Amino acid sequence: MATELSIPDTYPPQRPSASYSSLSELSKPFLIAPSARSYKHQYANIYFVRLVELRPIVEERAGERWRGVRG
Repeated sequence: MATELSIPDTYPPQRPSASYSSLSELSKPFLIAPSARSYKHQYANIYFVRLVELRPIVEERAGERWRGVRG
């Protein structure tokens, strides 16, 4: 047995207002104090991979260029 829905006859359609809590007490543990912020390791993994990939190429080219130099 189907029930009929009551659809309001207003145009434009109105969105019901929703209430929410900002949950500020739950977001406090995720805030980082400005004195504790550090970005020095932010790109460390990218530079490490770059070094690993480029090192053999650079060593080979340096060896070719400086082959005749003693020491």
